[in-house]
Amino acid sequence: MDFELSPEDKEFKRRVSEFFDQTLPREYVREFEAKDEYPFEFWREMAQAGYCGLMVPEEYGGSGGSAVQLTLFMEELGRRAYSVATWYMVATVFGAQVMKELGTEEMKRGYLPKIARGEIRFCFAITEPSAGTDVFALTSFAAEKGDEFIINGDKMFITAADVADYFLLVARTKRLHEVTRRSDGLSLFLVPSNTPGISMTKLEKLTAQGCHACQVFYDDVRVPKHYLLGEKDKGWHCVKFILNVERVSMAGFYLGLQQATFDYALNYAKEREQFGQPIGQFMAIQHDLAKMYIDLETARMWTYKLAWMSDQGKELHLEAMMTKFILAENYFHFARKGMEIMAGHGLIKDHDMEKYYRNLIPGPPTQQMCLSYIGQYRLGLPRCY
Repeated sequence: MDFELSPEDKEFKRRVSEFFDQTLPREYVREFEAKDEYPFEFWREMAQAGYCGLMVPEEYGGSGGSAVQLTLFMEELGRRAYSVATWYMVATVFGAQVMKELGTEEMKRGYLPKIARGEIRFCFAITEPSAGTDVFALTSFAAEKGDEFIINGDKMFITAADVADYFLLVARTKRLHEVTRRSDGLSLFLVPSNTPGISMTKLEKLTAQGCHACQVFYDDVRVPKHYLLGEKDKGWHCVKFILNVERVSMAGFYLGLQQATFDYALNYAKEREQFGQPIGQFMAIQHDLAKMYIDLETARMWTYKLAWMSDQGKELHLEAMMTKFILAENYFHFARKGMEIMAGHGLIKDHDMEKYYRNLIPGPPTQQMCLSYIGQYRLGLPRCY
C-alpha cells in the first residue's frame, strides 16, 4: 500500500501549478468572474498547452492522462477558479471520456482530436425541471421515426450549454408506463447545439460566476440514428458512467476549493492582529484551523483514493458517494469557519472569502441521497424513499 504520488505525477502537478500561476492570476479571475463572462483567452492558452487533451488517448492527439492526473489537474484549477474547473469538466472531460467509451471508431477519429485541440466543447443535459435527484422521472422523449429520433422536452441547470458545440443528452425512448424498471427506457444522444428546434435561457445564479447554467428547450429536434450513444433503452448504464466521471472530477476541484479557502483563512489569521497579537495566536482560532487542516488531509486521501480506484478499473459508485459527501460537508464547514475567522472583513468583496462562501453549493447528488445510498448499499438498510 503506497500513499505517495509517483515521481511522474508529482512533476505533472508541479507543471500544472506553474502553468496556472502564469495564466490564471487572481486579478484575471476576479475580472471575468465580476463580469460573469467565460475566460475564452485562458481556454485558448490551455488548449495550446495541451491540457484540453488530457483525457484524450495519444493515438487521437491527446496526452492519455490518468484519473490521478485528472484529479491533480482539477485540484490546481479548482484552487484558482471554481467556475473554470466546472466548465472544463463538462466541456472536455465528459466529451473525451464518453467518446472513448461509447463512441464508434468514426466518432473517435472525428471528435477526439478536436477535443484535444480545444476546438469543440460539450455539455451534459440530463436534469429537468421536475427530474433532478430523481433522474428516472425525466420526461424528455426521443421518438424513433425512420432513420432519425425526434426529441421534445426541457432541460434545467445545464452547465455551459450556451458555449457547447454538442449536448450529451439523456431522453426517454420508452415511456415510464412501458417499462418494468424505472431505469429502463433511457437513451443517450449526441446532439449538435446548432440543430434546429433548440433554444435556451441563461439562469441568473448566486455562485460560479464565469460559467453559466441554462434552461434548454427541445422542440422537434431531429437527430440521426447514428448519434445514439450506447444501446437504445439501456442508457442508464451510460449515465452511470458519466456520473462516475463527474464525481472523480468534482472531487478534485472541490479539494482545490477547500485548499484555497483554508489557505486564505490561515494567512489572514497570521496577518490580522487584535489585542497586540495575530488572531491565530488565540486558542479558539488556532484549534479551528487545526481541525480544518485535519479535514483537508482526510479529504485529500479520499479524493486520491477515488482517482486510484478509477485508474484500476474498480467499481467506485459507492466510494464516489462517500467522497462527494465528505468533500461537500468539509466545504460547508470551511466556508462558514472562514467567514467567522475573518468576521466583518469576510463580507468585503476585496477579499476572496465572500466568494468562497457564495460557492457553498453541494453539487450533485444531494447530501441526503448520498447517505441513503450508503445506508442501503453498504449497510443493508431498507429503501427510505
